[in-house]
Amino acid sequence: MKRGEALILLKELESTFETLKSTKWVLLKNDEREGLWELHIEWIPQTNEELLLLDLSKKHNLEISFEDGQTKFRRSK
Repeated sequence: MKRGEALILLKELESTFETLKSTKWVLLKNDEREGLWELHIEWIPQTNEELLLLDLSKKHNLEISFEDGQTKFRRSK
């Protein structure tokens, strides 16, 4: 996703998920080969938040992965 899109997504996530407010860090990672950005957040959604997160990912055409205590967002291919 473009950098601006990642920032808009982060703001939307913050306003939607109360549990995200206690996160310690957020990382915008630039994939120089593709010229796109990924959003990495030290946050794993609660079970009751997962469906809402999946709806949000479809809305923004994103892939979501969970690993090492992080939630990662990237543009779907």
